[in-house]
Amino acid sequence: MNAQQLLIRSIQAYQRSGGSRRWFGVCCNYAPTCSEYTLQAVRALGVRKGMMLGWQRIRRCRGHDSFCVCYEPFLPEQQDQSANLSQGGASHVN
Repeated sequence: MNAQQLLIRSIQAYQRSGGSRRWFGVCCNYAPTCSEYTLQAVRALGVRKGMMLGWQRIRRCRGHDSFCVCYEPFLPEQQDQSANLSQGGASHVN
């Protein structure tokens, strides 16, 4: 089993176990959830870039102090943004 498969199985186990509500007592503010977003990013971009985007998403999620659910799916176009971020460039989307 390679690193990507291990990470995917770990995220899926976290999701099956109850996710952020069970482990941290909060709900994700995004749809799909941060773990699902990270899972999609890892599958599409690989471990390094997928985890980088997933971590950025988790940092923006404030499940403990907000009641809105924002729809923000993983899009294949984010591949370009992750390339800019890993090279230190700024990404701006209009």
